[in-house]
Amino acid sequence: MALLLEASSRWTELLPILLTKNGFSSLWKQFVALELKALPEERLIEAVVVGYHPGTQVANAAVVGVRRFNNLVLMRVFSDTDTAAILLRNRAVTINLTDDPFVLAAAALRGWSKGLEEPELPPEFFCPAKAVAAPCLRKACAVVEARVLWTDAHTYRDRWGTTSVIHAWLEMLSSRVSSVVGVQRGLGFFVEALYALSKAKVARYHQQHEEASRLVGRARGLIRRALQLDARISLALPIVFEFLEELL
Repeated sequence: MALLLEASSRWTELLPILLTKNGFSSLWKQFVALELKALPEERLIEAVVVGYHPGTQVANAAVVGVRRFNNLVLMRVFSDTDTAAILLRNRAVTINLTDDPFVLAAAALRGWSKGLEEPELPPEFFCPAKAVAAPCLRKACAVVEARVLWTDAHTYRDRWGTTSVIHAWLEMLSSRVSSVVGVQRGLGFFVEALYALSKAKVARYHQQHEEASRLVGRARGLIRRALQLDARISLALPIVFEFLEELL
């Protein structure tokens, strides 16, 4: 599964690619070989890649990509047998946080790393475009925290490490794709659906079953509206199905 959006604006040449474990290797190579090279480097303001793969070849390709395109923002989520890292933009600075992909996701979105208190970092640290507002970051954090309530982050070792990051990044990206006619509203509805499902998980965890059912119903309606506006969103429906498997 991969969802690729291309957007041009004053702030962003945005190329988010959302990948699952099975499709990561080949799609990443295509991204490096075709999509980035097709753009003038001075216009590649930012790109965000979220992926999951235990292989070292992909990790090496990621480093090459960052060094070649020096303002690439790359978030890598690896298996528990690899070193999890974030390569920050402009200097490809590596911050080793933990070998746990979910702790990495939470750290990236909330501004804390293992063993530290939560420092006050501005949203621009994660999303330099000025169009990103603090409420967007808070909502993305809430998506991550919904999963924290569901499982112990320090023993977290299952498929949700990838999809939790995808949910959060979708939330953050949706506020920035402001110049894409026909895509923005569809993606916005889809992100709101994921957010509703995240809140439904929290409600179910607290035994608030009526509230959980209401939120699931809201998510279904939002997904229908999103698909009516942009059929390509169907590529990301496996994320929703995984949510519903546990909620229903």
